Amino acid sequence: TYEDTYRNEQSLKHVIQTEYKTLLTRHVLDFRLGSWIKFYTNWQHHTSIQTFIDIFGKQETERLYDEYIDEFKRISRQKLIDERLIPIVKLLVTDKRTKQDIYIQY
Repeated sequence: TYEDTYRNEQSLKHVIQTEYKTLLTRHVLDFRLGSWIKFYTNWQHHTSIQTFIDIFGKQETERLYDEYIDEFKRISRQKLIDERLIPIVKLLVTDKRTKQDIYIQY
């Protein structure tokens, strides 16, 4: 039936998107290493890329890559804040309180 065909098509599209995202996750390990063009040049013959482009088009393929890079940047920024900035701020706040406590005692 039409509904079964539609469901199968949507399921297939989901699988293709997942395969493409998996390829990005495995091979784009640093957002500073390159652009969409560089990625595409290196991986254009991979089945996941070709299938994704055939189904969704090259613009959508690039848009999804850009989304992945933006999310990667956001996660990296948050990790930097969590691992570096927050401990420094805690040290400064603790140091300031300690100095205030010492000043008050005298």
